[in-house]
Amino acid sequence: LAYASSAGAAASVTCASPGSTTGFGECSVTVPSSWFSTAEARSLDLTVTASYSGSGVAATASAAGAVALAAAPSHPSLSVSGVRAVVAQSPRFPGDVMTVTVFGYTNGQPLKAFLLDFAYDVTVLEYVTSSAAGSALYTTPTVDATAGAVGVLMAGVGSGVSDAAVTGTDVEMLTLSFRVLAGAAAGSYPAALTCTATEMLNSLGLNFVAESTGQMEDGRGGSQGAATLDVELSEVVALAPYVTSTGDASRVNMAPLSGTADALSIAAVRLYSRAGDASAAAAAGPSTFACAAADPVAAAAVATIDGATCAVTLDGTHTAGAEALGVTVTLASDAAVAETMSLRVWFPVAAEVAVDVPTVPAIAGLSRSASGACAGTADDAGLGDVAHAYARARARAIATFSYDGTADGPGSTAALGFADGLDVTPLVTLGTTDGSIAVVQKEAATGAAYVTGVDGSAGGAVSVVVTSEPGGAGSLATPAAVTIGAAVAAEAVTSLAVVAFTAASWSV
Repeated sequence: LAYASSAGAAASVTCASPGSTTGFGECSVTVPSSWFSTAEARSLDLTVTASYSGSGVAATASAAGAVALAAAPSHPSLSVSGVRAVVAQSPRFPGDVMTVTVFGYTNGQPLKAFLLDFAYDVTVLEYVTSSAAGSALYTTPTVDATAGAVGVLMAGVGSGVSDAAVTGTDVEMLTLSFRVLAGAAAGSYPAALTCTATEMLNSLGLNFVAESTGQMEDGRGGSQGAATLDVELSEVVALAPYVTSTGDASRVNMAPLSGTADALSIAAVRLYSRAGDASAAAAAGPSTFACAAADPVAAAAVATIDGATCAVTLDGTHTAGAEALGVTVTLASDAAVAETMSLRVWFPVAAEVAVDVPTVPAIAGLSRSASGACAGTADDAGLGDVAHAYARARARAIATFSYDGTADGPGSTAALGFADGLDVTPLVTLGTTDGSIAVVQKEAATGAAYVTGVDGSAGGAVSVVVTSEPGGAGSLATPAAVTIGAAVAAEAVTSLAVVAFTAASWSV
């Protein structure tokens, strides 16, 4: 992530790897305080660069002015003896801890001891016990804390600290912390905290400041007698939808050929307004989000979208693909928070069955008994349960897919180099128009299909069809004609090999 200020400063950070499930990655950046200006508001331009294993740039996206840098508040310097307290200058969230740092203007007097009294709004703040600590110049303070009030007594300076070190226009005195209540309501609290310099003593023990209201330096700027604290609630400000089920956002609707629907689910990562809140993935539901087609009319031909569960189904009732099927994910608690993701859907626009040879002959010299035993001798001719064994021919289902409705356009598999179509045989079921003449056998290990004659049949003409088509065999895929013939001497078997397939493994 590269980020650049409208004032010219620039920097970059390396982001964490995207999640393996969500595909969503986060970058964390702390903008230097020097990039903020008291004179004007500024902005940040962001550029995100993604690459695979650092091997090269895969994608780059930029957003000008994506982050606003508010003008930093300006506060006057103290001109009389007293204190100033630096408090939160931007909104805080319930549970946040606000550290308050107090500085003193001594007007030439060495500040050897002091008593400060803080008052805070108990409807929004609580004092963090034992958080008060003197600066490096002073010893450990004595603290008297009650509901809504904290008194801090500093009895002396640290060992070896000179009078000169505690004399000046901006002597750091102490820090202490307050926590925004977990149940604090969102809003502006105009008198969240005050600080009074009850006593400021010099080296002679003389009190040179008494009951002086401290300058509270909050996000408003100027000289304020009480600090205003703005409280915001952490809210979902964006959604990043993703496909949770097997596969990704590029889908293939095989159902018109296979009869099997492709079902997927959409979840979303929720991004929060509070930087410290980690993004969280969630499934669709009444309290999270719902889904809807961005264009319901166009989507009806492509997919069925369940708005409540964000389940998307591609089945045999659909008639088209889509280059970018828009699914809009909308936050349940705020309809203004929505994001549309795109699904690319490939749809079979043409299909055919192809058979290697037009005729499948019986094999001369080889017969098969009804019990399945092969004899292969002339004596078989006298056995009543002997039938011819047939050769077989490779049968394939070939399909062309498209997301733009064309068989050879830019949105087709032909444009990807598959001019002759894709072999989808393992994904469909093949059969014949007459099972008494021929059958299709599929090898479980490879998914390859073969057409062969039925033992004992007289042969004849049949067609090999895709029987798994929901619309009926031949409704999409063009059948292939094949003839189951009589024995041909030229096809006599001279040898026979038997292979036992026991196991297989694949690696990528």
